[in-house]
Amino acid sequence: MTSIVPEVNDETRVIAILGSTDASPKGDGWMFADFCILNQLLRNQGIEQVWWHATDFDNAVDEFGPIIHGQPHRARKVVCSSGQSLSHLRFCPVRELRERFLRNLQQFGADSKPGDRLLIILIGHGSIEPDLGLLIGELDPTDPQTHVMDPDSPEFDPRYRITRQDVEQNLTTMSPFATRCILSNSCYSGGWICSNSSRSVMAAVNDENESVSVQRSASGAYRGSYFTAAFCDALRFNQSAETTFREQTKNVSERLGELWEFLLETNPPVFAAQNDAWGDAFSSQTGLVQAEYGRRYNDLPSVPPNPLDFETDRQRGSLRSRYVKRLVRSYRASNPGRLTTPSNMTVDAAIATFEGKIPNSIMTPQKLGSLAIALRHRLKQAFLASSIIIEAGLAPFPTFATFDADSWPHRKSKRELIHHAELVIRRFDLLLPKVPKLQGGHRVFRKPYQYVACAAAAKGLDTLELHRRLANIQRRVFPTSDIPSDIYEFIF
Repeated sequence: MTSIVPEVNDETRVIAILGSTDASPKGDGWMFADFCILNQLLRNQGIEQVWWHATDFDNAVDEFGPIIHGQPHRARKVVCSSGQSLSHLRFCPVRELRERFLRNLQQFGADSKPGDRLLIILIGHGSIEPDLGLLIGELDPTDPQTHVMDPDSPEFDPRYRITRQDVEQNLTTMSPFATRCILSNSCYSGGWICSNSSRSVMAAVNDENESVSVQRSASGAYRGSYFTAAFCDALRFNQSAETTFREQTKNVSERLGELWEFLLETNPPVFAAQNDAWGDAFSSQTGLVQAEYGRRYNDLPSVPPNPLDFETDRQRGSLRSRYVKRLVRSYRASNPGRLTTPSNMTVDAAIATFEGKIPNSIMTPQKLGSLAIALRHRLKQAFLASSIIIEAGLAPFPTFATFDADSWPHRKSKRELIHHAELVIRRFDLLLPKVPKLQGGHRVFRKPYQYVACAAAAKGLDTLELHRRLANIQRRVFPTSDIPSDIYEFIF
């Protein structure tokens, strides 16, 4: 079997679904824009295509105007309008959308032969959004609504949910020598990755984060997701037929970084290769050259940039309304320490600006990005500190969130140990003391160091013994001197 980026060739079937029913560009219209641009780039290719939806696009265009895709800071593309139709559409009422999509998927799987390819495109909400269409993907474990798992519960109608299990059950008849690939822009879409590498996956985010729409334009509209914009850019700019799956996923990440760099820190995309065949060429055995994507994109009508001077509130799928608020809640629950310490004062001032508590202070996109990175960095350090406690044999010890730094140490010997222990911990870089700049500040978050050092003091360890235990952790986790950039996903 091969695993490739979803190019369409004569052996490929495409089945897509748009789960949302809110076409307003000030609501879920960004999902419609993603659906439309992918339809425009992939139209009329392969053996067969079916694009399922539950909203009439003609009515949507009449009510809200042309559907546009792209970031407001650069020229954008009209992807659906009164004089510009989509291809391979299949409409049905939303209450029937799940059943018809899965029945079609099952038929595509049954029709497959060795060497065939199946591309599954999933566009929609990855968390429960009442009255806004279909839930696509795994559930958000942090959302209390998602714990209603009983399919007979009146609070959760199974007709409005498509899960990983649904897809797998309807592909049991698919040829084991065919390739299947899932492309999804949904929140928590990394949940489509499976441990047995039975399919390729290109997901907007991992199974813990939300997908992010592009910034609001001056008209108040959201025109697509950053992930889909990056994915389309990678397709149309890559001209090599020898590009591997690994290289193309890197291209997508690089394009995402060019669109909005801090998303690679806060909401990075995730990928999986079928059978772990990352080195396969994604353009092998296809009749479609990469230049075709670029030509089709360029042929779409363009509209000029229309940015806001600064970013204000955002709606569903946004960083402000959901992601950053969740970071702030988690950060405060971690009991970061006294607000009078310089680093905490800087972060607290940024949070107050974000929450609108400082008059005449605006949360610009740059400030919002810096705050999100700083909070996520601190939360990761808290996680690493707790992991080091366990790995170094220093448990039990109060959790990081309940640890009161001001209560330690009580004796001079402990103060000296903590001082030396901080130096030892930094020597091994186990807590990565590099802190993103926030409003011009550049200070180290010291509480994780104090936490580990105080646990060592409570166990009666001297500096040499702490040094030995940390060295063992470093050798076990990092056998070479190279520390991976994705340490937080790799460690422990």
